Parts: sequence; structure tokens; C-alpha cells
Amino acid sequence: MTEIEQMLRRCLEPVAQRRRRLRLLRAMGVIWLIAGLIGAGLTAAYWFAGWWSPLAVGGLLLATVIALAAAWIQAIRADEFDYGEMAGRVERHHPELRALLMTAVEQRARGGSLGYLQQRVIVQAVTHARANQWDRTVSRMQMTLTGVGQFAAMALFLAAVATLLPPALPGGLGGGWGLGGSSASGEGVH
Repeated sequence: MTEIEQMLRRCLEPVAQRRRRLRLLRAMGVIWLIAGLIGAGLTAAYWFAGWWSPLAVGGLLLATVIALAAAWIQAIRADEFDYGEMAGRVERHHPELRALLMTAVEQRARGGSLGYLQQRVIVQAVTHARANQWDRTVSRMQMTLTGVGQFAAMALFLAAVATLLPPALPGGLGGGWGLGGSSASGEGVH
């Protein structure tokens, strides 16, 4: 790979990093949401049917940790990215490129070096990247909203788990929130 080709790839790498980060935030948000809904379901099962199982709560916690770890590992392994796809995303946000970036990405060195016109196309694309912040192809708003959504889903999960903790655990919140606390008649709930 020539130095000019490496320059182009360095311009596209921040776009790919933000895409990977956004994908990870979304995946983790979905995991937190599903786990939170299951936790809320377990809480409802206790409140309405009197059913509670330490295995179900432990299983929920373990499954959540495993799913989050799998999402994290997948994000780390997603180092390779399709330059053509990244170029297409950038060009959709910067129509003034008029296929310049796609052309630049498709350039291949023949005989070990790029021709003059090939170099010019890549240099024009790199110049545009430096002047126009291509990494903003994934907007701050997208990143922020996805992060807020993930945080809200995690809060739901933590609230659901907190209601499921038995009062015997140090710091357990279950006693005051329905598990093991006292009923309206003053008797302990078993």
C-alpha cells in the first residue's frame, strides 16, 4: 500500500471508529433494555403471584454479563471495515464529492505505484477530508441519543434488579421495595 493510499485510509478510519462505537452503544442498549424488561417481569411475577427465584435472578445477571461481554468482544473484533461502504456513507453526507471518494478508494497501484491521475484523485479526497470533518458522518446527536438510550435502559435494568435483591444481602434494596419487606398488616412477606 502506498503512502497516499495510507493517507486516505487514515481519513476514513475515524468514520469507521465512530460507526463501531455507535454499533456497540446500540447493541448494549438493546441488551440492557431486554434484561431490564425481563427483570421487570420477574418483579411483576413476585408482586402479583408471589413467585421469586434466586436462580432466575442469578440467571438474569449472568446472561446480561455474558451478552454485554459478547457485544464488547464483537466490537473489538470488528476492526476490519469495508472502505467502499465508508466511502458511500461519507459521500451521502458530502454530495459535493460527486463520486470522488468512491473513485479514490477503488484506486489500485499497478507495478508498485499509483499513476499521476490516481494520486491526484486520492489527494483531492484527502484534502476534502481534512477540510470537512468526515468523522461527523456519524453525528454527535446520533451518538448522544444512543448513549442516553443505553443509559436509560441500564437504569431500568438496575432498578429492576434492585427490587429483586433479597433484604439479607448487604445494601439489598428488596426489603423496602416489595421483597422480604413488611406487608400492610405489619407481617413479613415470605
